[in-house]
Amino acid sequence: MRKWLNSAGHAIRGIKFLIGTERNFRIELVCALAAILFSIWLQISVLEWCIILLCIGGVLSAEAINSAIERMADFQSREQHPDIKMMKDISAGAVLIVAILSVIIGLLIFGQKIIDKIVEI
Repeated sequence: MRKWLNSAGHAIRGIKFLIGTERNFRIELVCALAAILFSIWLQISVLEWCIILLCIGGVLSAEAINSAIERMADFQSREQHPDIKMMKDISAGAVLIVAILSVIIGLLIFGQKIIDKIVEI
């Protein structure tokens, strides 16, 4: 149990570091909070909650991995190198893919429900 708690402590420190240093991670946290608030307001189903939470986890995890790859690449060489640039671009592209798909999923889940709420008003 002690080993697990140590591992969890390292992970929490990493998350705090991301929040403190990575602007995109903070933006994605705000979007995650908005998705959670929409989910509560629109009273989505348990299955829809699962999908929304998986999207949030996917985007935040992808951003964390991207940040780690970028830091590792910068640690390897601060000089401009086309291979390092490509690695960083690829990892950023992975975040973009997950984020775009999450937005599409959010529109599919929230879209009609939001329209229905607006019509009610």
